[in-house]
Amino acid sequence: MDGNHSLFRGPWLWVAAAALIWAGFSPGAHVFATGPDPLTGEPAWEESEGRWLWELKAADNALRLGFAAVAAGMYDRLLADWPEGREGRNEVELSLAAALLAERRVALAAELLAAHADDPSPRWRLRRALLDFHRRDWPGLQSKVEELEEAGLPESEAAWFHFLQAVSWERGGRAEEAAAAHERAMEAAVSENQKAAFGVSRHRTLLVTAEPSAELAEQLQARMEEFQGRSAGFRFAQQYAVVLDALGKKQEAVEVILRTIQTIPTADREMRDQFLLLNGLIAGSESGPGRESLRELLETGGSRELQRIALHKLALGGAPAPGPVLDLVNRLISESHPLEEELLVFRAQIRLRSALGAAAEQRAEHLAAAAGDAADLLARFPGSRLTVDALELMAISAWERRQFRTAANHLNQLREALPPGRRRAETGLLVADCYFRAGEANRTIEDYRNAADAYGAVLRERPASVPAGLIVFQRVLSEIRGGRLAQAEAHLQEAAEREDVDPTHRWQAEWNLIKAMQQADQMEEAYERSLRFPDGQSESAAAGELALRLIWLRAQLAFDTGRYEEALPVAQGVLARAGADDSPLEGADLERALGHAKLLQGRILLALDRADEALPLLAGVRGNYPGSDSAMFSYLVEGRYYTSINRTVDAQQRLISLADSHPGTPYAPVALFEAAINAQRRGQEAAYQEQAINLFERLVREYAGHDLAFHARLRQGDLLRQLNRFEDAEAVYLSLENSMPNHKDLPLVLLSLADCHLAQAARGGEGRWDQAAGVLERLFDLPGTSADFRAEAGFKLGFANLRRGRPGRARDGFWLTVSTLLLENEDGLPGPRGRYWLARSFFEYARLQEEEGRLDRAREAYSHILSSNLPGRSLAETNLARLQIQPSAQ
Repeated sequence: MDGNHSLFRGPWLWVAAAALIWAGFSPGAHVFATGPDPLTGEPAWEESEGRWLWELKAADNALRLGFAAVAAGMYDRLLADWPEGREGRNEVELSLAAALLAERRVALAAELLAAHADDPSPRWRLRRALLDFHRRDWPGLQSKVEELEEAGLPESEAAWFHFLQAVSWERGGRAEEAAAAHERAMEAAVSENQKAAFGVSRHRTLLVTAEPSAELAEQLQARMEEFQGRSAGFRFAQQYAVVLDALGKKQEAVEVILRTIQTIPTADREMRDQFLLLNGLIAGSESGPGRESLRELLETGGSRELQRIALHKLALGGAPAPGPVLDLVNRLISESHPLEEELLVFRAQIRLRSALGAAAEQRAEHLAAAAGDAADLLARFPGSRLTVDALELMAISAWERRQFRTAANHLNQLREALPPGRRRAETGLLVADCYFRAGEANRTIEDYRNAADAYGAVLRERPASVPAGLIVFQRVLSEIRGGRLAQAEAHLQEAAEREDVDPTHRWQAEWNLIKAMQQADQMEEAYERSLRFPDGQSESAAAGELALRLIWLRAQLAFDTGRYEEALPVAQGVLARAGADDSPLEGADLERALGHAKLLQGRILLALDRADEALPLLAGVRGNYPGSDSAMFSYLVEGRYYTSINRTVDAQQRLISLADSHPGTPYAPVALFEAAINAQRRGQEAAYQEQAINLFERLVREYAGHDLAFHARLRQGDLLRQLNRFEDAEAVYLSLENSMPNHKDLPLVLLSLADCHLAQAARGGEGRWDQAAGVLERLFDLPGTSADFRAEAGFKLGFANLRRGRPGRARDGFWLTVSTLLLENEDGLPGPRGRYWLARSFFEYARLQEEEGRLDRAREAYSHILSSNLPGRSLAETNLARLQIQPSAQ
């Protein structure tokens, strides 16, 4: 259910977003032990929820950093894939409108705004005012600004409100009020890019107050020529160029500017700076002349404000390659330019953008260099007003290089640098999601636990844009993956008492916790917890498909915990709800749910010894839902039932029928394995054993890559050994050892191979003792081998040495085994199997000591059997009593 739940998705620009599971040795007996789970898979709601939050956050940050075109494309993609019924579409359309206006795509913005013409909310009214600004509809702008109030706008949009006020009042002749409003806009700006954007717009607006027209152009041209070479003439030239540009005569406007620049006195540095900026604005930073003017302004200008605007235009320019601009910035930084702080951030942004689409090696270099520039800024300019921008760039770079812990560290610093508010709250959420992503990448418990703690902090300072329920969900999931199930339970108890946590997210989190309890073999606790689930009527938010999932899980848990009488009505309830007229499922989902509900009902009836009802039901599943998972699993259910009542022929037939009729499915190799086991159970006759060998061979041949193929081959070797076909068995074991040397069950192979050598040695193959000893020594010393296997290997190694005529070496080997695994073992005692072999080692060791006359050591060995409560206590007590009356030999 948990899926890959991190909320990091989408484009390169931002690092994160609101964040947002999962008798004897017989492996076949545990494969598909509980059956397929039609209603407990990974539902689409999690992935889509996380993806939406991430992409929205990425687009928002692209817009805030000044990349309006990138943001608009991301908003468009979000809206194109928007699922019906999901909330939040209005929020995305608001942001798209802002991006389109920032890109001056006025026609598209007007079309979008027309669809919300009757929306009275302050945010839409602000955008309608911005549209008037870009259309130069000054009366419309003034009327809309008068109706706007800052109180209804989010913090991130307050600066635009003040800016529009400044423009409106400037047009209305209220210069003093306009200047104050402009100052408020600059103070409220959320980034240096936004400040520069205000500067660009205001610079343009102040130059021409009248509506552009051919007549106005002629008048301004005449005034420009009349006052040529004088300050007034320069002002008229600026206005004339702006009007020409507005009339679509860009080239003429550029020519006017360039001619005028040649006439400006060297001493009038401020005027020259203004014309250089104007040429950059009109010609555009993507053109040669425009870029050259902006470069000159940066290199020689005296106005820091105009230089910052020039830098902003270069940063967002559409130059085909960043090389020339980067060369300029490198030179200015090396010359300790007064705007060195801004230049470092600008260079980091260039490098970050260069990483887009670059090959992996170059991409990593660009990202590291961007982080280096940001780090350089922080080191050289402590307390810089660009600290937030630098930390943000470092976090982006770290995220893109998958250095999630580093990203979390930078974001933590960023959060501390921000004042209380939405952005600070959202940054805290990014911190949590970075830790979660680190856990996903590294599978480290510590990262998940850090994520859980961070999500807890987010709940105390929650961004209004993210539901509290989603944060609780992610916090619980982090605790689960961090192995802290008790804390997850506590968080869910807290969530139940919070009014802002919606029931759907809470029950989804409960679902994940119960599934984790199942995986941790806490079946009783999981079932008891499932009883808390609503029935779908008590909480409307938990109704529908989620309610059906929850009831299904309760039925499955009741079955898994042996509560068959309780499970049956719950399973029948699932069947009734899924098949009702108002079922939340339809089509393939409905067919799948019905098939699995009937399958579970059949399994419960078998467990209740009501086979006369269960078997027809299972046959009906195969008849009504052919080819489905439930139909295929029904073969396994019937086969296992027949095995349990010793009808092995019927069991084998059912299982082979499954393998024959559904080859290539996950169920076929399991069916072949269990069919072979049933063949073994039919008797010791060679024919049955050969039949089992052939079924194992078929499994290996047809499903060589399946995990059961290893165990099928191992079983095949054991059967060959039972049939005294030792050479064939040995070949099987050696093949497994050579082909899968790192398999977790290799000790089984080595032990079987050693047994094969021992059996052949007992039949007169003297050289086999040495071969057996070699295998057993390797097994005893094999890293990671369990104490049970080592105890058996140690005893058999001692036995082999005895048969080789080396009693002293055997005696020492027996003592090494018991001392290593029992007397000096700090990792816990072996299990029942290992304790049996340790007891045999003690008895053999004591017997050899007796034969050598060392009765004290024999008594010590028998005493260890008693004190360690090993098997054979009665025999040990008898031998101890016998030795009490015998003197020891020295």
